[in-house]
Amino acid sequence: VISAIFLLGAVLAGYFLVESIMNPIRFQKEQNERYQATVDELKVIRTAQVAYKNEFGLYTKHLDSLKYFIETGKMTFVKRIGEVPDSIYLQSGNDLAKAEKKALELGLISRDTITQAVRDTLFKEYDIEKFGFVPFTDKKKFEMDTASVDAGGIKIHLFEAKVFNSILLNGMDNQLILNLDDDAMKNGKFPGLKVGSLEENNNNEGNWDKEFDLKK
Repeated sequence: VISAIFLLGAVLAGYFLVESIMNPIRFQKEQNERYQATVDELKVIRTAQVAYKNEFGLYTKHLDSLKYFIETGKMTFVKRIGEVPDSIYLQSGNDLAKAEKKALELGLISRDTITQAVRDTLFKEYDIEKFGFVPFTDKKKFEMDTASVDAGGIKIHLFEAKVFNSILLNGMDNQLILNLDDDAMKNGKFPGLKVGSLEENNNNEGNWDKEFDLKK
């Protein structure tokens, strides 16, 4: 009986030892999977916001408005007709903008404004029904807002879209989620994933590691 008890104890100790090693590994693997899918969706939001601002001069804080823009909106493009002679480039110090302006004044080139559907231009392969929803959740939406800051007298429009780890990683090991959040906050980072910023002009960068930009 004593031998059986010791054997059972050894088996249980071995099990808990293996679990203590494997649980963080499984957590990391699932976290990476959820992060990758979420980063991809945040990039879609960023692409749509940039297109929206190009058309209307500012960002929108409403996901529904952004989705409607993707589905029905149009993008305006200015197409150059003709070529700028090399001599004009040289006279303009190889400055493309100055060269095109000079060639336009001389009638050597012209411009034509065309419009194309946003959906057909930027989101041909994208499933619009996924838009705005956080992957691996029960239809939870990203938080999104807009702001503006003054930079040397110039008003700069900003947007931010984000999701907390507590929502994105819901259902996973709670203690490991708390550890992840604690580590992020100790390093002055957002405890989750986000793109853009409401405090500074960060060129709409995301806060994720660069490995998630290498789509698998």
